[in-house]
Amino acid sequence: MSNFFELINKRHSCRNFNGESVPYEEILRCVEAVRSAPSADNSQPWKFIIVTKKEYLAKVAKCFQDGGKNSFTDNAGAFVIITEDGRCPISKLSDSLSAQKFRAVNIGISVSYFVLAAAELDISTCIIGSLNERKLRTLLSIPKDRRIRLAVAMGYESLDAVESVKERKALEEIIDKEIYR
Repeated sequence: MSNFFELINKRHSCRNFNGESVPYEEILRCVEAVRSAPSADNSQPWKFIIVTKKEYLAKVAKCFQDGGKNSFTDNAGAFVIITEDGRCPISKLSDSLSAQKFRAVNIGISVSYFVLAAAELDISTCIIGSLNERKLRTLLSIPKDRRIRLAVAMGYESLDAVESVKERKALEEIIDKEIYR
């Protein structure tokens, strides 16, 4: 296993996939990592749809490309669509008792676990939030009680990819207050 901080720095949003397929077993390992992700009241309100069939990859990619966006998804080797299980009674109760929407937070945490597991396996990823939910729902026959929250494009980075530098805010910019120091 990598040093965790090295793993965090290794993971980046890949936008230059080489088109190679991602083995289903490796995707399952990433989903297995999600089982350890924390969630409010242990509700685990997520469902993962794994797309690896060649005839579906191009169709799914088009669901992310409205307005000319995300053309890089044409070369992804797999997609994982993350939906919110609208029937999860524990999540419904938690959300009704608080202004915080725990299901959305929980799903964000689970996707972080997923992409970090992929990075550990040397699989590149890009989290996608901009998608045509109606087209994707119809294409993959996703029930109406499950909201599509995010998608992850997966694959292997092209060897001719230009390495980009992660630009992040300085630590001083993200620490709001130091009350107890």
